[in-house]
Amino acid sequence: MSKVKGLDFEGMQIFCGIDVHKKSWRVNIRNKEWHLDGFSQSPDVNQLVNHLRKNYPGASFKVA
Repeated sequence: MSKVKGLDFEGMQIFCGIDVHKKSWRVNIRNKEWHLDGFSQSPDVNQLVNHLRKNYPGASFKVA
């Protein structure tokens, strides 16, 4: 059995919906077929960008 070294989302489009509040954001992440993740975070664009790049390398993102 071969070992998986990492995920590759090359060419995949990821959609992010953000429920914006003053002290936190609720983020939901999905592609065309599946709900991939849902979490709360502080209202920080850089934190969200870092999360997306780290967990979905190679993907393109649509954020609303």
